[in-house]
Parts: sequence; C-alpha cells; structure tokens
Amino acid sequence: MKTVFSLSLALIICGLSHATVYTVHNSASFGAQYTSIQAAVDAASAGDTILVHSSAKAYDEYIDIDKPIVLAGQGAVASTHGLRPVFDGGSVASTAIDLLSGSDGTVITGFEFDDHSDYINFPDDVSNITISNCAFKGGRTALDFDGADYT
Repeated sequence: MKTVFSLSLALIICGLSHATVYTVHNSASFGAQYTSIQAAVDAASAGDTILVHSSAKAYDEYIDIDKPIVLAGQGAVASTHGLRPVFDGGSVASTAIDLLSGSDGTVITGFEFDDHSDYINFPDDVSNITISNCAFKGGRTALDFDGADYT
C-alpha cells in the first residue's frame, strides 16, 4: 500500500518533471530515506517533492523552508485524508512550519497540525504558497501572516 501511494502521489505531483522525490517516516524501520522532515527539506532542491508518511507517532518537529518545494503528507490524496501525518507541538517551538525568504511557490498538502500556537508562518516577502487538504486542531493561529498584507 505504501509503495502504491508513494508512486501515485509522486507521479501526480511531479508530472513529467525531473524533480527528486524524497520519502520521510519517523521510524527508521519503515525504510524511508529520512526520519525527519527537516533533514529531507535540507537535502531537497527547488522543485523537489518530500512525501511524508503517516505514523503512529506524531512528527514533533519545527520545519524551516527556504526554497520552493512540495511538502506532501500521506493525506494529500482524497482517499487517504484519514492518514494525514500529524505535526504535534510537543516539545518544539510554537510554529510548526516557518516559510522563509526564497520559499515562494511552496506547496503544503495532506497534514494535520495539532497543539502548536501557530501552525504555518508567512513572512511578508513570501508569496504564491499553496496549502490544501490540511487539518488544523487545537492551536491559536492556523496561518500567521506575520503582519503582511495577504488576500
């Protein structure tokens, strides 16, 4: 099942491009390329895709994104919405994902965010961000536009 999902989503997201697809699961025994989302983001180049698999254990991470990537959770496809990987605030900073300068064009899809005070932070110099098929629970601010003027 995980192979079919990964292959299908990678083909949908990447189309015919030459972007690299990286896989993430927070258990080393799962067989993904990375156990941390941030490590996969650091390895990625502009235009690459990071596929994050759901897990019994939430992803207790703070992510900085500084280039345009596709960050796709297993819940990105309609039939798998119940399998969204969970970002849990736990012991990390109050923001789950910080979009930094250079991340224009990033796509974030298929995640559940739980127990952060801010889920996704947009500075005023980032634009053209797509967020879809995500669930936001238990936090203060789902999308923090950091004083920027967005419509």
